[in-house]
Amino acid sequence: MLKQVVSVFACLLMIGCTSTNPESGSQLFDTFSFFQTQCSKLKAGRYGLNKEMSFGEQKENITLDSLNWDSELAVFTAIDLRKPAYIRRFWIDSVMMRDEIIVHYKQKEKVTDIQDVWIYKQGSKVNKIKIVYGEQNQLYASNKELIYYTDSGFEISGSQSVKLSVPFLYKVKAVFKEPTANQ
Repeated sequence: MLKQVVSVFACLLMIGCTSTNPESGSQLFDTFSFFQTQCSKLKAGRYGLNKEMSFGEQKENITLDSLNWDSELAVFTAIDLRKPAYIRRFWIDSVMMRDEIIVHYKQKEKVTDIQDVWIYKQGSKVNKIKIVYGEQNQLYASNKELIYYTDSGFEISGSQSVKLSVPFLYKVKAVFKEPTANQ
């Protein structure tokens, strides 16, 4: 009986947490198509945007009722995990927590600018995507974190620094704004 319980537990553990080494780009999540679809959805719904921005010490809040979603989400649509340069560059782990599946792409070597990608899903619906970039050389360091919330908005934060200077910090928090009846 104890042997059966241990066997069942081991099987559930293997199902709940897997790790693979992709051999082709088709195993990587299609981030480009996902964000293109999000742009189309936001355009069709005529959504606006409330933005809080800080660049160094400067802060600004703006509301946009009409905007170009392709341009606004360009930083996200530029991400394409299926690019040839990214194939075989990530370890893929997934874990199931309650009713959510979290897929984690972890950079194998420091040869790509993308360090980590987390995709949070309930069934086949993506709820959130988090991407961490990092780039560093002898003169320059840059870190960026992008978080996209499918139903509510996005956040972009990071820092840039040149050797022997103070890092420049920035953050953008954007919340989707339902269209008004007049639009």
